[in-house]
Amino acid sequence: MYKIVFILLFLSSCDVCFATYAKGESVDTLPQPAQPLEAIHFHFDRAVYAPGEMMWFKVYLRQQGRSRILSRNLYVEMVDDSGAVIKHLILPISESGITAGHFSIPAAYRYGGLHVIAYTKRLLHQDVASSYQHSVPILQEDVPAQRSVLTGPARIDFFPEGGEMINGVPATVAFIATGKGGIPLAGSGYIRNDSGDQVARFETQHQGMGDFMFTPHEGASYTAVWHTPNGSELVTALPAIQSIGIGLHVFDSANGKAFTITPSLSIPSDLQVVHVIATFQGGVIYKATASMSGGSAITGLIPTEDLRSGGMVITVYSASWQPLAERLSFIDHMAADTFAIQLAMEQTNYLKRGMNEMLLTLPDSNVANLSVAITDGTLGQDSARACSIFSDLLLAGELRGTVYNAASYFQGDSAVSAARLDLVMLTHGWRRYKHPAGHADPGNNIDSTYLTLSGSLQQLRASHIKGLKSIFFVLKHIDGVTQSMLVPLDEQGHFNLPQVFLFDSTKLYYKIPGNKQSQSNTALVLAQPEDARMKASDIGELLQSHFPFSADINGQLAADYQLFKTSGMASGHLLTGITVKTHKKTKLEQMDDFYVKNQLFKGSGAMNVYALDVSHDKSAIGYLNIFSYLQAHIPGLVADGGGVYFARDRSTVINYATLFVDEMPGADAEGVPMMDIAYIKAFPAPFVGAPLNGSAIVIYTKKGSELEEQATDSLPFLTVHGYDNLKEFYAPDYTQSDTLTKDPDTRLTLYWAPVVLTNARQKTIRIKFFNNDFTHVFRIVVEGMDVNGKLGRVERMISPVK
Repeated sequence: MYKIVFILLFLSSCDVCFATYAKGESVDTLPQPAQPLEAIHFHFDRAVYAPGEMMWFKVYLRQQGRSRILSRNLYVEMVDDSGAVIKHLILPISESGITAGHFSIPAAYRYGGLHVIAYTKRLLHQDVASSYQHSVPILQEDVPAQRSVLTGPARIDFFPEGGEMINGVPATVAFIATGKGGIPLAGSGYIRNDSGDQVARFETQHQGMGDFMFTPHEGASYTAVWHTPNGSELVTALPAIQSIGIGLHVFDSANGKAFTITPSLSIPSDLQVVHVIATFQGGVIYKATASMSGGSAITGLIPTEDLRSGGMVITVYSASWQPLAERLSFIDHMAADTFAIQLAMEQTNYLKRGMNEMLLTLPDSNVANLSVAITDGTLGQDSARACSIFSDLLLAGELRGTVYNAASYFQGDSAVSAARLDLVMLTHGWRRYKHPAGHADPGNNIDSTYLTLSGSLQQLRASHIKGLKSIFFVLKHIDGVTQSMLVPLDEQGHFNLPQVFLFDSTKLYYKIPGNKQSQSNTALVLAQPEDARMKASDIGELLQSHFPFSADINGQLAADYQLFKTSGMASGHLLTGITVKTHKKTKLEQMDDFYVKNQLFKGSGAMNVYALDVSHDKSAIGYLNIFSYLQAHIPGLVADGGGVYFARDRSTVINYATLFVDEMPGADAEGVPMMDIAYIKAFPAPFVGAPLNGSAIVIYTKKGSELEEQATDSLPFLTVHGYDNLKEFYAPDYTQSDTLTKDPDTRLTLYWAPVVLTNARQKTIRIKFFNNDFTHVFRIVVEGMDVNGKLGRVERMISPVK
């Protein structure tokens, strides 16, 4: 029996950071872990779509358990079943790790699935396998024929804990049994040696996975005999037995993660001393060195009380830093890493176009950013691909392949979920020490800047540039809207407007005021990050891991199609939705469309946003300046000598609002005459368009005819491509007479709000939505993340009481 020897250990007291190494050991000699990557989650408005429909989504990104993200751009590929990219999207990521978008599924789309792949430039260059990938069923009339083809026979794969089975060392061996397309199979069997003796029995415990223990011996070969659900007997060989090595076993302890290292019966010189390294979200949080020369097993404990939830990697190295064993283990601190979202229906109406009201309340006084989707509850949920904000953001990075029904591991009894999740760690998290060289991420692989209006003048003499003070731009957007601005230049001829985001395709005309000679010799160079696109071969590899779409797997698809057909959304073999088109925009909505160009400032009726029509306010001219006008018209806004701020934002320090004039920050807002102001928007904190998610005041000046009629034919221009424009989800308000229509309302997404903000003073949000012409069950899904990276989710089915 092995003698147990405890290892001296240490853990840094901070949340996630690099530990201080023992004296006398060079950091350069230690294997460096990969830099922390971003985890990505998409909250879609629903789980299934049809050709011709709009897919809406909110994206949450998390890094090292925090919502602060270094990358500024998200790249999204919409891929069909053949692997062809049908749309490439670029979306801006806020400092708090969120973005949103939409995709119009082509009406002629013929495939049974649509695959969404998303990544940052860092993910693309450092670990493309960790990119986000989700497959969405697309309903077709001939459902079974349009599904991806199921291929591959039933199989069972074995994963020794730590990586290898070692001679004479007790081993925990995990396994996963799958059928066609990688779908989990239930089954049971036994392990026999080459003499035909049974040495262990096994049985699937959850979704095709399970584990068993036995002690292998050198010189023997082992075979698994197992039986599939249809009664077939299959024989599979276990991995070969290694004569020399170490066994690694990891298990939960009251104070953290405990591990046991057991050496082989024969110990070569390079295994006399071993190093144990534990990494968590890119940081080394534990390091120990121990002697194995006595041939005894050693046990250690890694405290985890100060860590967030997520996967921790424990690796054992030889004296020369060659990997010997490795294990992924999940740290479960969900109680501390999540926040509760309470959902209560104030008014429920299942009648045709009936009005419903619900309240969302966050008990904690935290600043959170939520997304809300309300859909027809009879639409099926695809259990094979079911995921949530918990599964995507907490399981990302270390696991390989697609986890079947990943969302289920964060539901129900925590003890049962923990045991099942450890099976996922043993199978999907198994690796045989493949440590690629050069983990350090070069700085040019991080998108640290947005697609904004910045750049420089070229081909001018230094003396000419030094005398220039500004450059005049005319931006002609793809939608026909023209925007003009005079932009200051520095002494080197550089310009930078970090808050002027570029969207879609825009022609940028430019002119140097009053200097024809400089104009003719000038070339404009924009400073924009390069676009990132995933290789077709990488896309193909990612698609291989998705679970195929088949009526055999999810018989709900045919029922979903019937719902579309009977609701009137099916037209022939294509499914087209009928949208209420008689909505008459309010004056504020019209002004928002006319003046607002940056999508960060869109939305006149959005929650927590104040919009003021100054141009039609006859009393505006009587105010001394813009600050006094704002204080009189916006509740809780205070103006003093330092600027304006929302009283609720003040703690011990006044947090002044960032001021924008025509979406340009740093301008002299107080100096703008009231008679020149047309429109004002005020955004209380937290607002993603302001530094550090503070508050913002955006002032729009009146547009004179000289700006709209600016002659640009003779000016040089560049065609620039920016972010994909974000449309606003439209839901009718049937209490307003101008939305009444005889056209059928067949919306299956009744309500979609990608940005719902809460804070300490506004913990409860009231949401109003209207039913369509036929829905009698509402599915409500709310997800969110707070400023500290904590996650929240609630899902409810609302139906009549029988």
